[in-house]
Amino acid sequence: MNTDKLFANFLYEMSGPVRKLFHYTNTIALAGILKDGAIKLSDYDINLATEKKIHQGQNEPSKVAELAMVRPSMSHPSYRKGLSENIGLVKIIIKPHILSDKVRGVKIRPIAEFPLFAISTIRDEFIKIGNKKQQATANANRVLAAFKRITADEEDSQEEQDEEFERWLKKAFPIELPVKMFITAGDNMMTYIKTREGEERISLKKGDRIPLSQNYISIELMPGFTQDFQEGYIEKIDFQGQEILEVAQWNRWMDKYPELFEKNVEYFKFKNKLKSLKREFGNKVISVSPKTKKIIKPIVKAKGPRVEKNIVMPKLKNL
Repeated sequence: MNTDKLFANFLYEMSGPVRKLFHYTNTIALAGILKDGAIKLSDYDINLATEKKIHQGQNEPSKVAELAMVRPSMSHPSYRKGLSENIGLVKIIIKPHILSDKVRGVKIRPIAEFPLFAISTIRDEFIKIGNKKQQATANANRVLAAFKRITADEEDSQEEQDEEFERWLKKAFPIELPVKMFITAGDNMMTYIKTREGEERISLKKGDRIPLSQNYISIELMPGFTQDFQEGYIEKIDFQGQEILEVAQWNRWMDKYPELFEKNVEYFKFKNKLKSLKREFGNKVISVSPKTKKIIKPIVKAKGPRVEKNIVMPKLKNL
């Protein structure tokens, strides 16, 4: 998907009557969310505040808690693979316009990590040769703008594009610069634009949790969730009888948040799985012992003739 189509999708999504953002997670994280009754935000090195600071050539602030979201244009599995190692078969759907109205201090803005990494990398090289931070940032933006323009010509090979960029760089800055490093930074930026342009971040003015509410949040169990729950969650439990406790807990969560879940095929499949697991584990005795049983060696009695002890009669004087 090219950048023009991504931009067209962005305009369509922004102009639609109901805007939605998606956050993908896994079974273990979903258990934590349901237990806490809230979605906990994560700390990011590159965040909304950092983005502004970098573009202004200022110092980068410390980590800020945010929730990574994507627009529907990035909901295809080919995009989700590059988002996070914690991506699973759970999709949390948030209506940002209602969330902003119901929860105080909510900020929602696009984020672009790789473009910012590219700016930082190139800016640092200009600082090394004596540029002040603001001038170095301006030069970095100029370099990346040229790289984007040159690599936009799809008729040229990558080698031809790199050669043209190198000629432009030497003409624009007649000094010694790490051309290959600049090309790598530019390639990372273009890869991000093509695959992750649709990412946005939610941050809160105070706190790091978004409470669960059916007014602005819904949860969709995606195809394969039930099987993953069985094989990747229940069957990984290390203690005998712990399965029934987990199944009972999940039943309580599903009963507590009936309106929070999208009523799709996977939802009813999962509900049926919980019922069957309850019947399967219902008669098991709960124990704290590990599933791997210890081998208890039987006590082996010594073999041989039985030795009778002589009976010693008491002496008369002791009677």
